[in-house]
Amino acid sequence: MPTLAEAGFRAVAPYLRGYPPTEIPRDGFYDMGTLATDTAELIRGLGGGTPAYIVGQDWGAAITYSVLAAFPELVRRAVVMAVPHRAQVARSMLDAKHVHRSFHWWFFQLADLPERAVAENDFAFVDYLWEYWTSPGYRDAAHIADIKRMLSEPGALQATATIVRYSIGAKAIRVSRTSDARWINPSRCQRSRSAAATTYARS
Repeated sequence: MPTLAEAGFRAVAPYLRGYPPTEIPRDGFYDMGTLATDTAELIRGLGGGTPAYIVGQDWGAAITYSVLAAFPELVRRAVVMAVPHRAQVARSMLDAKHVHRSFHWWFFQLADLPERAVAENDFAFVDYLWEYWTSPGYRDAAHIADIKRMLSEPGALQATATIVRYSIGAKAIRVSRTSDARWINPSRCQRSRSAAATTYARS
């Protein structure tokens, strides 16, 4: 981000709703439509509606696809990483390798167990996912510690945005015999999860 700032951009990486230090209401809205609208309002608020560059990774990528679909006038260019388009996600769920790598999608939809398992033994689950998903030998202790501190905030794991956006993903994607995707847009979710979409606007 400092490099982007030096190049004349204003770089913003927001905390999305449900992630400390933002508020964590138990009955809050965490659906994809709301997160896309949040991002659109951030672009309008920071840039007066001037189209922005958006970079989204993982859940941020999923949010970016929604912003592109609903608010194309606010996006100059977009980079999406780690998560393909939703139609491709639906097809990939027929591939055993991707089902294995995405085991957490299903695990995080179980009742009560995910919250307990993630917090157990100083959030060892976070360490496991880090080792599973990153290049061998790569470690960022400060970043991992920040994640654990965020998850330890009261309410961060319990039926709010941190763990449970995966229920939205499960409802949103249905794999048919022809591998097409059918989309459902729940307006309120008991369980949800978010990850930040980073927006870039020329200053």
